[in-house]
Amino acid sequence: MPQSLLDEKFVADLLIAYGLQPVRFSTDEMILYGKTPDFKVLSPNNLQFYCEVKSIMEDEVYDNDHVVKVHRRIFHKIQEASAQFRSVNFQSAVPNVLALVNHEPFATLGDLVWALEDIQPLNPLPNPIYGHHLANRLLGGHGPVDLFIWVNRDSTHQLLLAADSPYYSCLVGLLGLNQDKIEAL
Repeated sequence: MPQSLLDEKFVADLLIAYGLQPVRFSTDEMILYGKTPDFKVLSPNNLQFYCEVKSIMEDEVYDNDHVVKVHRRIFHKIQEASAQFRSVNFQSAVPNVLALVNHEPFATLGDLVWALEDIQPLNPLPNPIYGHHLANRLLGGHGPVDLFIWVNRDSTHQLLLAADSPYYSCLVGLLGLNQDKIEAL
């Protein structure tokens, strides 16, 4: 089975653990919309958000530009997903959730933040839940991602919420997150 399908299954299982129901788009929907996100996520039968899964694969060449290349790959994945979200959610009627499954040995959630902001964090990010302001311009004008799920190589995951998302409170409640444990970057 290709790694991308294994990653999609992992994220689907993660969403199920949150009490959600990931559902693939039908063939008719894919014909209608073109390139779609991987899942419509329901709870219990109502659409809650769209979820796209992208794999960050290990680079085979490690050189002086390795860190920059990782950030470019992450940013490119965000742009790809944004186009997929636009195809089904042009009006942003529900949140968009991007799950990035990391297979790169040295990449962390901090690399996602750097890719979004074009700055390097000074310290590793210790908390698994973060609230953060992500400006629309950082996503190339393609529209915001309301929540990032960063899946680490050890299969643990961290969440990066866009604090300026109109769906911030909705996602916090839907995922059962404790508002007091969300740290701003």
